[in-house]
Amino acid sequence: LQIKPDSAQTHNNLGNALFQKGKVDEAIAQYQTALQIKPDHAEAHNNLGNVLLQKGHVDEAIIHYQQALQIKPHYAKAHNNLGSALLQKGNVDEAIAHYQQALQINPDYAEAHNNLGSALFQKGNVDEAINQFQQVVQITPENAKAHNNLGNALLQKGRVDEAIAHYQMALQIKPDSLSVLNNLAWLLATCPDAHLR
Repeated sequence: LQIKPDSAQTHNNLGNALFQKGKVDEAIAQYQTALQIKPDHAEAHNNLGNVLLQKGHVDEAIIHYQQALQIKPHYAKAHNNLGSALLQKGNVDEAIAHYQQALQINPDYAEAHNNLGSALFQKGNVDEAINQFQQVVQITPENAKAHNNLGNALLQKGRVDEAIAHYQMALQIKPDSLSVLNNLAWLLATCPDAHLR
């Protein structure tokens, strides 16, 4: 920045570094500077949306994701992130539409598959959710969260053996996951099948 203080990309990159270090307010300032220099910087809008969402400013985050998409309509990350913000607002159908758009742009986008699966599961579309979670574990086999989500969905369909297998896989990847340990313990304690209980 000393060499090129008017570089929007450099301010954006510095914002990313500050955000990773947990310096949220400083990151926001860098993204805002980037956007003052270059108002059509789609990545800076998306990144600013991410920081605002983490701070709980959901409506402001949505505005920045929407601006990113006006500038760059085929921005898969912004579609995915906008979906997550809309889901926080309870707009499940709109969230699903944005996750689907992200996946049309990038079919191997594991995070969007996982988020779409979670939204579908929330709506009660369990079979479709299972399909999405299965795609996540195919793309990223070491994704403990996806194995846990898949276990939950399979359990909902009464596929107990498969659910246990995915909970166990999640624990192999992340042995200290309290949510997975809790899910598996509850299932093993309450399963009607004596050989599993």
